Amino acid sequence: MIISEGPCTTYTVTKPAGGDDAPRALDSFDLRAGPIDELPENAEELLEHGRGLGDGARRRIDLTGERPWVKGLVRIRQGIETITTCAGWIAKWLVVAVFAVGIVNVILRYYGRWSAQNLTSNRWIETQWYIFGLIFLLGFPYILREQINPRVDFWYANFSDKRKALIDFVGHLLFLLPFTWLAMRVLWTPVLTSFGRNSDGSWDSWRVWESWEQSPDPDGWPRAPIKGAILLGFFLLFLQTIAELIKTGFVLVNRADLAGRAERHVPLRVE
Repeated sequence: MIISEGPCTTYTVTKPAGGDDAPRALDSFDLRAGPIDELPENAEELLEHGRGLGDGARRRIDLTGERPWVKGLVRIRQGIETITTCAGWIAKWLVVAVFAVGIVNVILRYYGRWSAQNLTSNRWIETQWYIFGLIFLLGFPYILREQINPRVDFWYANFSDKRKALIDFVGHLLFLLPFTWLAMRVLWTPVLTSFGRNSDGSWDSWRVWESWEQSPDPDGWPRAPIKGAILLGFFLLFLQTIAELIKTGFVLVNRADLAGRAERHVPLRVE
């Protein structure tokens, strides 16, 4: 099974010819198009084979008859993970961008050396590391959602789903959630200062680009936007942590059908 992911919203599951033991009656269908009864008859079985795929490739959740607070938690989780999907999609294409900028930077540097010209500048260098930083800041929430972060404990893979959910719930609640909240609190004032806020809390102008922090290097990019991106990255990770708490909470109360939780049946190891 492979998943084809569009910008933020569209997910399509397809079965390649000669693939694994997944049911063979499927060519392609959009899991977000129409109600569940419009999907192929074997859609439920196919989704069971879609282990480790993105949230859009998991079973559609029927909330008919559920309590309002249950519906609310599911909607909150789905809303957060839509944002996370967008961030992951952007990070994916930023990998291509940073690769292209790096190649251009190297070519200009060596061609300039050969032709005795100065063809590069700090702007090219800073563009490369700005994009590199954005890849991680936007990718961390997606990594958390898809459970593709390497785990160093070899016992975890053999635990039951409920025990895994308990470990993740306690870890997220006691460590990851406070860490992201503390990071945002620590970053808040320096980021606003970088954007031009005065020490007394006032602003000289709403045109922050006229007074925000500049690069200390000649011809470099302003520092304020990338500092703001750090705050944004921790905020997105904070939101996804809340979504993970909701999902693991559903698993712990025997409502895994509402969790939409990614599972990795082949553990990622750190050798």
